[in-house]
Amino acid sequence: MIFWLQTTGMRWLAAAVVGGALGLSTIAGAESDSASHTSADPSSHPAPHPLAGQWWLKSVFDEAGAAIWLGGGQDEPITMTVKADGDIHTLAACNSYFGSFGAVTGLNVALDPPLMMTTRIMCWGDYPPVVQFERIARFDRGPVELTLFDADDRRVATYIDMTAMAEALTLARDRERGE
Repeated sequence: MIFWLQTTGMRWLAAAVVGGALGLSTIAGAESDSASHTSADPSSHPAPHPLAGQWWLKSVFDEAGAAIWLGGGQDEPITMTVKADGDIHTLAACNSYFGSFGAVTGLNVALDPPLMMTTRIMCWGDYPPVVQFERIARFDRGPVELTLFDADDRRVATYIDMTAMAEALTLARDRERGE
């Protein structure tokens, strides 16, 4: 009886492994087929969020719109990544902040929901003030610079597009070299 259970059990185990592998490959094949069909249709991919990119914090402004911090000289740059869907990750000193920009209407944008989550780790030393993302109501995006404004049209923060700046610096260097 024990021998029968062992051999039957082994057959069932082998059948389950083979069947599972076939089932997974069928599912993966179906997903890959559906992915290839959707990727062929450009309308199935939404346009990236207008603020998508990798940003380096240039300046922070208080509620009156006065500059309270000008970046560029700190040891650790403060960066913000905005994904194609509007999700935000920003790294400020030793804390990370997470949130999401909502849909854009013209040049109007706000957090959706209107809050940022943070790791809130104790930081040592002098660090710049945190960007008040909850104040953001609109933006102005140039070729290299992004300025975020509040509902009263006062500046909240200014960022530099890291990719565009790198390209502009490379072009300037190549021109200087005569290339």
